[in-house]
Amino acid sequence: MTIYSFETAKAGVEEKNNEDSFRIRQINMEKTMVLMSDGASTGVFSKEWSDHITNNIDSSWLKSVDDLEYGLNTLRESFKPNITRQTALRKFLMEGSYATLLALLIEEDTGWFSSKLDLTLYSIGDVCVFVFSEDGSLEFSFPYTRYEDFNNVPDLIRTSEKLQKKTPYVIKPSSFKTSAKSLIVVASDAISEYLFQAKDEGKLLSSIEDIVACENNENFKKLMDIYRQEMNMKNDDVTVCVLTKEPELYFRKGVNHGLPGA
Repeated sequence: MTIYSFETAKAGVEEKNNEDSFRIRQINMEKTMVLMSDGASTGVFSKEWSDHITNNIDSSWLKSVDDLEYGLNTLRESFKPNITRQTALRKFLMEGSYATLLALLIEEDTGWFSSKLDLTLYSIGDVCVFVFSEDGSLEFSFPYTRYEDFNNVPDLIRTSEKLQKKTPYVIKPSSFKTSAKSLIVVASDAISEYLFQAKDEGKLLSSIEDIVACENNENFKKLMDIYRQEMNMKNDDVTVCVLTKEPELYFRKGVNHGLPGA
């Protein structure tokens, strides 16, 4: 599978302070897990929390909502950020860290005449998945389906169990079966919101093509700055992952500018 992956911090922020976290794990020859978490700047140690989530989720947790809920509780218990300042400790104890999560399990089902991809998805918040068919049309998106679905108060996973009870999240599950030739895009909230806007303008796939044409994160940052300045994209950390077995179906160059897939 060919994988294109790019990330950049919000404008005016050092790249090391990007609070998004993204991981791909090859579970076996047929199964791939994609995880994206967006740390919320309103919390403290949110970068560390989003990293902790994506680094430690086990694929076995993606069997049910209850399994994922149990796993997230163990992550709360094991999260021990390196706190050196008393003020930071007080803030962490009072407010904690927050992050969203999109977990995607891709399993290839090889049949006699055609191969399918079985997608298992879980969402807390506003990281989105887009699935394109081989003719370039958008056939599925999750958890949102339109630009109007976005707001500034997504569900968040909180490190404080007490605060989580006051502001509970909903784990949204979904599943989808698609062709092995499909294109899958996972994107954090700001770029997802922009992509839905591009969809309304008939520019969705061409926008994905522009992203994939970036040869590194520096070029990706320049493109995101253009989107922010000229296309009214929200100024936020941005992460995009594009996965496909057939890049030549979607992109003129058909060249992997990102990370090699397994």
